[in-house]
Amino acid sequence: MMQKKSFLWQLFFRTFLIAAITLTAVGIFSSLSVRSMSRIQAGAGMIEQAKMLKPYISGAISSGSDLSAICAGVQESGTYLTVVTTDGTVLCDNLGEQLVMGRGFSEQPEINSALRLKEGVSIRLSPLLKRDLIYVALPLNDAGVIKALIRLAKPADTIRDWYFRSNAGIGIFVFFAVLVSGLISWFTLKRMVTPIEELTKGAMAIASGDLTNRLYIPSIQEMETLAESMNEMATQLNERIRMVSSQRNELEAVLASMVEGVIAIDLDECVISINHSAEQIIGVPHDNVKGKKIHELTRNISLLKYVDAAIASDARKEEDIILTREGRRILNARSSPLMGINNERIGTLFVFNDVTKLRRLENMRRDFAANVSHEIKTPLTSIKGFVETLHNCMEEDPGRVGHFLEIIEKNINRLMLIIDDLLKLSKIENENDQNLIKFMPGKISDILSSVNTFCSQKAAAKDISVEIVCPEALIAEMDASLMEQAVQNIVDNAIEYSNQGSSIVINASVKDEVAKISIKDSGIGIPYSHLDRIFERFYRVDKGRSRKAGGTGLGLAIVKHIMQAHGGGVDVKSKPGIGSTFTLTFPASRKVTKHDAFIPHPGSVSKI
Repeated sequence: MMQKKSFLWQLFFRTFLIAAITLTAVGIFSSLSVRSMSRIQAGAGMIEQAKMLKPYISGAISSGSDLSAICAGVQESGTYLTVVTTDGTVLCDNLGEQLVMGRGFSEQPEINSALRLKEGVSIRLSPLLKRDLIYVALPLNDAGVIKALIRLAKPADTIRDWYFRSNAGIGIFVFFAVLVSGLISWFTLKRMVTPIEELTKGAMAIASGDLTNRLYIPSIQEMETLAESMNEMATQLNERIRMVSSQRNELEAVLASMVEGVIAIDLDECVISINHSAEQIIGVPHDNVKGKKIHELTRNISLLKYVDAAIASDARKEEDIILTREGRRILNARSSPLMGINNERIGTLFVFNDVTKLRRLENMRRDFAANVSHEIKTPLTSIKGFVETLHNCMEEDPGRVGHFLEIIEKNINRLMLIIDDLLKLSKIENENDQNLIKFMPGKISDILSSVNTFCSQKAAAKDISVEIVCPEALIAEMDASLMEQAVQNIVDNAIEYSNQGSSIVINASVKDEVAKISIKDSGIGIPYSHLDRIFERFYRVDKGRSRKAGGTGLGLAIVKHIMQAHGGGVDVKSKPGIGSTFTLTFPASRKVTKHDAFIPHPGSVSKI
């Protein structure tokens, strides 16, 4: 592509071209004028000379004298004299041209003019001398009758030399005039264009984003108005961009801080905006998301069906969607039409909220209510039945009264255990919420010894050995009674579900300010499908055996809440037929945070 020339160069070129053409035309006109004037002046001089000779020639012709003396005198002045009558008779001719009557005689311009009683002047090539001569002719008349014609001829070289000298002067004048006018035009235009260049530089700086730049104010009125207008425009534009940027930053900060995922798409189903939470929820990369179609971001059929239905509808829509990426998750999706400034729909706005935990808690609440009702209803129904039977047997079979009273007492005790465990859970939760739990440094070995003493009789009944591996000086900040209850609940379950003659190992350690207490048994184990629910209230793996053993189904739930109160968690690894390992992890010092200690989530599970 040919490079474009600058405005200054284009303007100078046009101005200089106009000046050059104008001055050249003036020079040509002057040259032609000089040429014409030179001929006129030369002819006028020779005519005056002819007029001076006219009386002498007229007298000589009248007296019949010879004109040769006059011709010789005229020739001495460098002028050729020819006197000829109207019939073509040459009376005198020092030029040597033979003028004869006929076409050649009458067609000579100066002769032709003289025959018509006019002064004739012409410049032409002399056939004899082979050079240009200037000819003048006058009629020699008497009372309107032409007696003879006087013609003077003189070489035109002197006229031409003068003409050339004049042309040279005119040419030099024109050259320097063009040069001077070019220089004046250049500097004048440069001075005029410099403000435009300054305005251009300022405008380019503004266009590049430097809205703080201000344009140079020139002294030319029109340019001054333009510069001031552009400066004002830059000021207003800078303020508006700053306001828009501030609003955009605030919006991005709000969207980035939202837990909910937000996606805005246009009418072509292309992403206008998406926040980080939405990228994590849907599982899309952060780079190059904007501008892509929503169908390119996910392959979840349920989600895409919901998106298509929301786009096709002008009403708000809400629906729970199940995602199976990285485990089963439930999204609560809400959509609404995205409206523009003119209240016209420009797209659709989606808000996604991960309600997996919420739905799980709702299910747990429903299960808890059902389980509590079932757990309490079962002994109450049994008590009611035996009370009715007792009334009927008081008179018929008094010996069976004691047996029925034992069953009633057993069910009442079970109800009391359930209520007692529920109260413990409630107390732990309340004290934890109100920061009423007091953490004091204590020996972990003392807690383990107390648990061993409490469970020793039950372990001895099944010939189960309990081994404790714990340094005597191991100290951690904790609520001793709550921690003892947590360990006791796990050890009690281990004894309950371990085989005759098996063993239980309790191991305690403190490393990097993190305390761990693990209880490993060789019992029946827990299937992996139940591991993520065994810490729920009233959840039982084997409901029949658990009730037969007298459990309430709240022991592990109590353990989980105790560990939560200590800022820790409980982890379980189990395999059916091999055994289970429960690990209690909590900060050994209150200065260590849960994040620093890498405590697992309360109730986390692993498969072995």
